[in-house]
Amino acid sequence: FPPEKYAVTHPEFYPMLNGKRVVPQQGTWNWQPNFSAPDIVDEGVRQVEKYFEKHPDAPSYSLGMNDSSGTFDQSPASLARRNGKKNSQGKQDVSDDYFLWANAVAERVLQKYPDKWFGTLAYHEITDPPRAEIGVNDHIIPFMTQERLRWIDPQIRKIDQQNTQNWAAVA
Repeated sequence: FPPEKYAVTHPEFYPMLNGKRVVPQQGTWNWQPNFSAPDIVDEGVRQVEKYFEKHPDAPSYSLGMNDSSGTFDQSPASLARRNGKKNSQGKQDVSDDYFLWANAVAERVLQKYPDKWFGTLAYHEITDPPRAEIGVNDHIIPFMTQERLRWIDPQIRKIDQQNTQNWAAVA
């Protein structure tokens, strides 16, 4: 959702942080889309289908988040879609909110392109899987990004190994 395309027409696609809408500057990466915004699923579907129309041989499309933390929408609509807990990394758990959006986009794109796949990144606020009732679409592949070097700490190793099992249960 590049700001140069949506900042004027869809500012609601960008996060509310500290009570204010933050529309990022062009070329910046330290923000996350507002996954609860009206029409953001529709626009996500349009963008992915447009990509596959231009690249019919492409097997997948990335739904990965931006590489920043603490920049997810804090509007009441988004907060209501979350579990209100901290994840295994001590960050706000945003997985439910994110996968409600990602699953909806994937489900609709798969109606037109049933053989396509979607990658996403499971880190920062999306380190833990969503609740089982939300789940992960069978065509979404979460890439867990925790560095195994951290496993020198036995407690972190135990947490990460349990998280791998938790992901396997829903994805």
